[in-house]
Amino acid sequence: MAKAAQFASWFFAACAANSLISWLAVLSPEGSSLAKFFYLVVVGSCLSGIILDDGIQPITGLPPHTYYAAIGIVFLSSLFGAALIWLTK
Repeated sequence: MAKAAQFASWFFAACAANSLISWLAVLSPEGSSLAKFFYLVVVGSCLSGIILDDGIQPITGLPPHTYYAAIGIVFLSSLFGAALIWLTK
């Protein structure tokens, strides 16, 4: 149960950070392009983290279930943040 609470808190913290990035993106056109670039980099790093998981996961020292949960949390929260930018246009 403690792990579920920890993963939920990671998710909500990431969603709050992505909401801030989306809010800053709405303020100016330069912020919008910067936020889109940020989300492309985050999604690219999530995909490379899944493709290269056998090499990266031992370096991080995380157990496999925690490693994949962290990648999933980052991916889902950035997906929600990108959706916020899309909805405000």
